[in-house]
Amino acid sequence: MDEQNKYRSKKTGDYYERLVNRLSDYYLKHDLGMLKKRFEPYARVSRTLSKNRFLAVNTGASGADFEIFLRDGRSGLIELKYRTSKMITLDALQAKQVEELALLNRWGFIGMVLVCLSPKGEEDQWFLVPIDEFTHSTKKSLNITDLKRFYVPLIEQTDLPDLISKINDLQLRNIE
Repeated sequence: MDEQNKYRSKKTGDYYERLVNRLSDYYLKHDLGMLKKRFEPYARVSRTLSKNRFLAVNTGASGADFEIFLRDGRSGLIELKYRTSKMITLDALQAKQVEELALLNRWGFIGMVLVCLSPKGEEDQWFLVPIDEFTHSTKKSLNITDLKRFYVPLIEQTDLPDLISKINDLQLRNIE
């Protein structure tokens, strides 16, 4: 990936992470739950530089992006993925992320991938996808048709995806 695409990708990722942080603020305000950003595994390698900055090195593969804690005691991890197409490849997740989410899912916790597909000229479409969908043995990607059953509506009068209602829906279906 060239430098310009890396910059654009980071800027877009930052925007969607801020959107999830706004969702956490909304959930906290309404006493429904909390989402917390998990930070990348870096180790500091310099003294403080100007304006509270320092140099750091990556110390390993990163896990899922967010921890989620719901008012009723459920918790887990959610990985956020954004694509400007109508599909997401199954290899969009790193091995450590798949392992972490699958383990939590197996233990009965939340282990899901929040996918935002935003094809050019179209509105964002949100999907909350169980990790099992990313470990398919025959498929290489998931398109909008595959993801339709995981569609996440927006919270009324906001631009925020309603994760809690979709988690409830998916976990109820899993029990039945």
